[in-house]
Amino acid sequence: EAPLLHGEWPRRSDRHGRYFRLVQPNRSYHLTFSAPGYCSQSVEAAVGAGPARVDVALIPSPGDLPSDPSPANDSQSQPTTLTLSWSDLGAAEYEVYFGTGDSPPFAARVSNPQWSPPQLAPGTLYTWKVAVTTPCGSVSGPVWSFATTPYRITGVSASTGPFRLTVLGGAFGPDCRVLIGETPAPQTVFKSEGRLVAKGGSALKALAPAGVPVTVSVEDAQGRRSEGYSFTR
Repeated sequence: EAPLLHGEWPRRSDRHGRYFRLVQPNRSYHLTFSAPGYCSQSVEAAVGAGPARVDVALIPSPGDLPSDPSPANDSQSQPTTLTLSWSDLGAAEYEVYFGTGDSPPFAARVSNPQWSPPQLAPGTLYTWKVAVTTPCGSVSGPVWSFATTPYRITGVSASTGPFRLTVLGGAFGPDCRVLIGETPAPQTVFKSEGRLVAKGGSALKALAPAGVPVTVSVEDAQGRRSEGYSFTR
């Protein structure tokens, strides 16, 4: 009955379990309290002319909570196309919550411990959690997060005199370098956010033999890497 309409911070208690909310007097409100590992509890609070106090004690939920997330929690440089997975608890169904905010919204209900979100945006932090059905209702696991790679490669071309590779894409920075497989190019020259040039003459040519597919990627000084791009010269 009191939705957040103006970008307010998500409704969470402080570290002591206290939460305060300004509402209109002389009416009733329905509140739901939840925490990972506990049964959610809903109560009705009648607010009169002054403050109303509601004390709630949550009961631990039976069974295990979803764990072992993939991608791992707080992981970086994840591809923009992926599948989320978690521990198999043998539940009849799982509820997946997925988004970019502190409290991800409901996204899907699945019968297996995995779900594939739609195409993701590069350089974005995503949050997600999984809820399972228990004797006390739907119980949510912890909120996990991962970040997608900020860099993308749209094309690679080779030129001679001397030999070099031009890597086209987006969001490149001056600290980015070109990798062939897992080996850095002898020299990477930053041209723009959309173009890097790998140099190195015969040493670079040896990393990309003619007729042999190689994987080209871009990595920055923090270790954030683009998805691999298959290239054959």
